[in-house]
Amino acid sequence: MLKPVFGKRFMEDSPIWVRVGDKVFDLRRWNWEGFRYDHAVAWFKAGFTDPREAAMWRRDWGVNEPEDAAIWRNAGWKSYESKYWWHTGLDPKEAMKWKNAGFAPGIAVTWHNAGWKGDDAPVARKFYWARWEPDRALRWFKAGYRDPEKTGISIGR
Repeated sequence: MLKPVFGKRFMEDSPIWVRVGDKVFDLRRWNWEGFRYDHAVAWFKAGFTDPREAAMWRRDWGVNEPEDAAIWRNAGWKSYESKYWWHTGLDPKEAMKWKNAGFAPGIAVTWHNAGWKGDDAPVARKFYWARWEPDRALRWFKAGYRDPEKTGISIGR
């Protein structure tokens, strides 16, 4: 029989400490967020110390890949944003450059596959909004043009 402690049942409120390397975490907090022991340990090993944050990543991604989620999180992504970019196949840091330049995931992949790099995404955006094709814009970019209006060519809308 469980003994009440200050009006609460002792076992229900006591933490269950789990040691992972030189760190410990409370398994009850992870259970509360829906993690079994083995999944809690995997997400904790991947660097997630807050079970609520880990649960958001698991929910938004729809997968149980803590190592992949940690890479995207460490690159500065939020869980709800990264799920759209993860499927592009771009590196998380490269994808962040495209996102910061204002590209949608599918359009960023098209321009990336044409040879554009994430560092040049702000310039690519100018060509994109001027309705240039990625490969043609890249040729002009490599020739030194950074602004489609300065090429003297009007693609038109």
